[in-house]
Amino acid sequence: MKITKTIYSILVFIFLTALYINLVAFDDGIVGFTKKNGSKVGCVCHDFSPDVRVTVVINGPSTLFVNDTAVYTLRVSGGPAIEAGCNIATNLGNVYPSYLDTLLRRDESFPGSGFELTHKDPRAFAGPFVEFTFKYAAPSTPNVTDTIYANGNSVNHDGTSDNDRWNYAENFIISIIDRPLPVELSSFILYVTGNNVE
Repeated sequence: MKITKTIYSILVFIFLTALYINLVAFDDGIVGFTKKNGSKVGCVCHDFSPDVRVTVVINGPSTLFVNDTAVYTLRVSGGPAIEAGCNIATNLGNVYPSYLDTLLRRDESFPGSGFELTHKDPRAFAGPFVEFTFKYAAPSTPNVTDTIYANGNSVNHDGTSDNDRWNYAENFIISIIDRPLPVELSSFILYVTGNNVE
C-alpha cells in the first residue's frame, strides 16, 4: 500500500511538473541550458530536440585584448517567429547585459556555477529576426581562447509549447591576446648633409 502511494505521488509530481513547463515555459528565461557543460538538454521546455528551422548566430569580435570588453549580438530567426528568448554563457570571460538591451538579465543556475544571460521577457519579432545585444568581458589571462555558448528559441507564445522551436548557436571562439608593450625610443641620432637631414 505504501509503495503504491509513493509511486502515485511521484507520477502526480512528474505530471504537474510537465504541465507547469508546458504552460509557463519560463517566460522570464532560464540559464544553464547551453553546451557550456557539454549539456544536450537545451530548451526542452519548448521541444525536446534542437530544430534546424531556427537559426541562432553570435556576432562580434573574434579577437580581444586581455580585460577588454566588447559588444556582441545574438540573432534568432526562423521557427514560429512570434517571440524569442535566449541563454548565453561563456567559459573564462564574463557576459553582461548591455545598456542597449533592457530585456536581458544575469543569473546563475545554482550558486557558484557562473553567471549567464537570459531574457527577462520574450522579445517580439519585428521582422525576420530578433536580436539580443550583450557585453563580453575578456579574462585577464593572455594567449588563451574562450568560447561563447548560446541557444535561442522561437515561440508562438500561445501559452503552450506546441509548435515552439529552438536551436543552439555555433560555439563562438574568441582569441584573448596580450596587450603589446609600449615601444620606447632609447636614442635618436641625426646627420645634416647639405640641405637634408638623415
